[in-house]
Amino acid sequence: MPKISIKLTLISLLLAGEAGAAVFSPDRPQALERHVEFLSDSICAGRRSGTPGSVEACSYIIRTLEGRGLKAEAHAFVCADADGNQIIGRNVVVDGGASDPVVVIAGYDGYGVADGRLFPGADANASGVAALLEIAPSLKGDFVIAFLDCRLMRYGGAADLLQTTLKGRRPRLVVNLDCIGTTLAPVHRTWPEFLIALGAKQCACAGKPASAVLEEICARHDIHVYFDYYQSRDFTELFYRRIGDHTVFVSAGVNAVVFTSGVTMNTNRTTDGFTTLDYPVFAARVDIIEEFLKKYERRR
Repeated sequence: MPKISIKLTLISLLLAGEAGAAVFSPDRPQALERHVEFLSDSICAGRRSGTPGSVEACSYIIRTLEGRGLKAEAHAFVCADADGNQIIGRNVVVDGGASDPVVVIAGYDGYGVADGRLFPGADANASGVAALLEIAPSLKGDFVIAFLDCRLMRYGGAADLLQTTLKGRRPRLVVNLDCIGTTLAPVHRTWPEFLIALGAKQCACAGKPASAVLEEICARHDIHVYFDYYQSRDFTELFYRRIGDHTVFVSAGVNAVVFTSGVTMNTNRTTDGFTTLDYPVFAARVDIIEEFLKKYERRR
């Protein structure tokens, strides 16, 4: 599996000294691995909504956030599964209270256990949850941070977030972290250190196109960034407008950026375990996303 080394260069030292620049921990790959290992362990049993495993995952998210000094709240809601049964879903939210927040989301539910087989959901989407757990402490009042349940039930958690938590407010942007931990399906085989950012060309960031800002950040991390889905216009439209929690917001007229490393042969299968992720590259992606989000923080 390809790896990259995370080096502290002169340019990164200078950037860390800039006002508002994020400072990253050299222990981030290990921290991400710990989060993913727990969330994909049998104790969480695949995190299917409405199951004890989902409650374990929800509790872990809250404990981790509170351990980092954040006030996290579980927002319960009712959702229907494919058979019409009512399920109690739980979003975990850290709300900065802004009237026009940047909303950063990661869905945490998964396929659970079926026919005695565990679907660990390490990349899909324990990776997005782990990333947001690492990023959350650096985001202040301009943000709403939400770990969403019931994404496999017509994005019920995203719908509840928009209709209740964010009722009467107008998000400036939604950022979805969805399957971002692997290098198993690079856009180009010669460049496995990559990141896909759907929707970035339609959004502005710090007075520039968000795509231009991401290109600048990614260049410093030796990560190649793509703004389409495997160079397919049709797949880009499909994944931006029809697949993912962010689509609830896009349908409501809110711009979104979706960060992902794509679909692999492990996605939504029993083989999606925590050892299949590339944690050094994963950590670099998280650093990039954090730096990008910090540019949305208003200067006070």
